[in-house]
Amino acid sequence: MTADRLDHSHTVSLFGTDQPVPERKVLRAGPLEATWEAGALRNIRYGGIEILRGIAFLSRDESWGNIPAEIANVHIAQEEARFRLSCDLAFLDGLQRLAGTVDIEGSSNGSVTFSVSATATTDFATNRTGFTILHPLTHVVGQPVDVTHTDGTKTRQTFPERISPGQPVFDIRSLTHDLGPGLRVAIQMEGAKFEMEDHRNWMDASYKTYAGSLLDPWPYVIAQGERVTQSVSVKVSGIPAANAVSSDRPEVMVTPGDRAGVLPDLGTAMSTEPPADLSRFVGQLNHAKPAYLVVRIDGRQFDLDRQAADLTAVARTADTPLHLEVILSATNSADQELDELATALGRNDILPAAVVVTQAHDMMSFQPGDPRPSGPCYLEMATAARRAFRDVPIGGGMVAFFTELNRLPVPHGVFDFVTHTVCPAVHASDDQSLMENLEAAKWIFASAKAMIGSTPYRLGPSWISSRVNPYGAAVLPNLADERICLAESDPRQRGIFGASWALGLVAAAAEARLDAVALASLTGPQGLAFGPGDRRPPGFPSAEVTPTFHVLKGLAAHKSRHSIAMTVSDPEAIAAMGIETPAGPELWLANLTAEAKDVHIDPWHGPATLHLLDHARYSDALKLDFLDSPGMKTDDAGSLRLAPYATARLSPAVE
Repeated sequence: MTADRLDHSHTVSLFGTDQPVPERKVLRAGPLEATWEAGALRNIRYGGIEILRGIAFLSRDESWGNIPAEIANVHIAQEEARFRLSCDLAFLDGLQRLAGTVDIEGSSNGSVTFSVSATATTDFATNRTGFTILHPLTHVVGQPVDVTHTDGTKTRQTFPERISPGQPVFDIRSLTHDLGPGLRVAIQMEGAKFEMEDHRNWMDASYKTYAGSLLDPWPYVIAQGERVTQSVSVKVSGIPAANAVSSDRPEVMVTPGDRAGVLPDLGTAMSTEPPADLSRFVGQLNHAKPAYLVVRIDGRQFDLDRQAADLTAVARTADTPLHLEVILSATNSADQELDELATALGRNDILPAAVVVTQAHDMMSFQPGDPRPSGPCYLEMATAARRAFRDVPIGGGMVAFFTELNRLPVPHGVFDFVTHTVCPAVHASDDQSLMENLEAAKWIFASAKAMIGSTPYRLGPSWISSRVNPYGAAVLPNLADERICLAESDPRQRGIFGASWALGLVAAAAEARLDAVALASLTGPQGLAFGPGDRRPPGFPSAEVTPTFHVLKGLAAHKSRHSIAMTVSDPEAIAAMGIETPAGPELWLANLTAEAKDVHIDPWHGPATLHLLDHARYSDALKLDFLDSPGMKTDDAGSLRLAPYATARLSPAVE
C-alpha cells in the first residue's frame, strides 16, 4: 500500500494520523526481489524465499537514537535480469553532518551488492555508523552458520534457538549458511569489523549483524574530512525446494483445532505520568471489565504519601483488582523501602491483589557481564515484599523489556510469578516492522519459559508505545504525532492498525499459555480510551475509545475459558484466536498486512455474527458500545475478506 493510494480519511482510520505512508519500490531481477523504502533494502527474496529481512546504512547518535537519513536524487534502472539504484545520502545531527552516495546492484544470478561512500563534513560523533543486516527467522533459527573472521580464520557457529542475552558471533567478515532445503546464502562485509546480536531480545523478528563492536569504545568521532566506505555483498546459490516456498493459494487457510490452554487473564494499566484521574474513565473501565489494573508506586520520587493518595482515588473508583508495580530507589535496604511504602499504602487503605517489585538500577540496560550499581537482588526484594505484603502474590523480573530479564535471569522459586514487557518499536518504527515483529513474540515467550520453568508468567503492560526506556533518560515525547521509536505515545494506537497488532500479541501469548497479559493502558499516552483534553484521531473530536479497546473488552469477557488451537497457513499475514464459549467457538482474526486478505475457515458450520474493525466502520469503532451492536448476520462465515489491518470477531449466531 503506497502513499498515493491512501486518501486522508483512509490514512487516519488505519493509523490514527494523517502522516503519509512512505513510498516503496519493488526491485526485481529474475527470481531476485527486494523492496526499496526510506533508504533501505528490505525483504530480499530469491525464488520466493526471504534471504535477508533488510540491509540499511544507519547512524546512531550518542544516546543510541536513530539519526534520520536524508535521501535525494534516487535513480533506478531496472532490466529483466538486473536492477541498479543510486542516490545521495546525508545524516544531519545538530551541526554535525555526514554525506555521501549509495550504489545498489542486483542480478538474476542471486547476487546483491549495497555500497556506501560518505565523508564527514564536520567532526561527527556517533555511537555507531555503518551497515545493519537483518537475517530472517524462518529457515534460520537454530541453524549452523560458517563464519570467516577479520583475520581470515573460520569457525562454525549457530543462530541460537533460545534467545542469546549477548552477541552470539563476534569479529565477522563473512557469514555463510543454508536457508531451507536447496538454498545457500553467503554474505560478505567490507570496510568495518562486524558482529551479531540476537535482535529478538527487543521483539525484532531478526538476528542483526552490524558494523562496529560494542566491545570497542563509544561514542567515537568520525573526523572532519574522513571518508567511511563500506559494502555488503550477498550471493545465493541453489534452487529452493518446492515445499520451502510459500503457497500460491490466494486464500489464507485458518483451521480451528482442539481445546488448548486457559486464556490469559486480560488486564490493562493506568497512566503513570501524570497521576491518573480514573473518575473520567469509570464508564470505559466498567464497560471493558479487565481482569486487573496495573498501577505503580515509584520509590525514586520520594513522595510516597502523594502517590498512595493518588492510588486511593483509583481504588475507590474501580471495582477492579489492582496489581501494583513497585520501583525501589535502591538507596536503602529493600526491607526499609518496602516497609515505608507499605505503611504509606496502609494509611490510605490500599491492598493490592498482586505486587511486582523491582529496583531503579534494573530499569536501565546493561551488557551481559557488565558491572551493575549496588542494589537489592531478586531474593532480597522478594523476601522484603513478602514481609510487607503478607498473603499477596509477589512477582519479579522486569518492568522493562525481556532483554533486561534475559541479562539478569530470575532464579527459580524466588517469585510467585515472573513478568516483563515488550515493545515492537525499539529499533524500527515503520508499519511493516511493527507487524513483522509479532513473529518474535513466540521466541520471547519460549525463552522466558525456559528460564522460569513452571513459575506463572505474566506479560506486563505492553503496547506499540512504551512506558519505559532502559536505553535513555525517558521515553520520547511525540508532540508531532509521528512514527518514532520508544515514544510515550504512537498515533497507530488510535487506528485500526493498533487493534490488529494487539490481537496478534494476545494470540501469541495465548498460544504460549501465558497466565496474564496487560494490554496498553486505559488512560494517558498509551490510553485505549479518550478523556477530556486527550489527543483524538484527526477529524473525530467525539471519539470515546480506540478500536483496540474492543479487543480488550471482547477478550476480557472470556476470563478463565479455554482457547482453541489454531493453524494458519500464513501466520505472518493473519493472526487467529479461538475461544470456547457455551454457544460454540468464537474466532478472532486480524489482518497484519497492508493488503486485503481472503480468509477461509475450515471447519466452520452454521450461521455467525460478524463484527469488523476496519476502515469502513472506523467511526463506529470509536464508540464505547461498538461490540454491543447487533453485528452482521451471515449464514456462512467460512470465507471472508479482511481489509488492510482489519480485525474480525466471529461469534456463533444465537437465535
